[in-house]
Amino acid sequence: MLCHTDYSTPIDIWAVGCIFVEMFTLEPLFQGKTEGLQLFEIMAILGSPEEEDKEYLYEALSEGVRKALERVKELPAVDLKAVFPEKDYSSSDIGKAADLAGKMLAWNPCKRITAKNALKHPFFKFF
Repeated sequence: MLCHTDYSTPIDIWAVGCIFVEMFTLEPLFQGKTEGLQLFEIMAILGSPEEEDKEYLYEALSEGVRKALERVKELPAVDLKAVFPEKDYSSSDIGKAADLAGKMLAWNPCKRITAKNALKHPFFKFF
């Protein structure tokens, strides 16, 4: 995510989480044009990272972006159900999809759901 160079499968899970939501909405989930704007787009939906996750995130950010983030007040997370289009899906399906997306889009890669566990998620019950 962002400028991190330590690539691992949780990075793929983040990408799959974004694509998963985008398949429902038919538009990019996070539309920032720069590193800083991208981070603000993410925070507008996921909320501010918890203190223990900031250390991981901040080590990869430029000094300017870090300083800008330090000036931002804590943002609450949006209920991911609000991101999914209600008219096309049942509330149960939206709830399951939002729960799975939230687990894929955890700030810290160590806290993200694994691919194996994602496939066991209730969203995939009928597949």
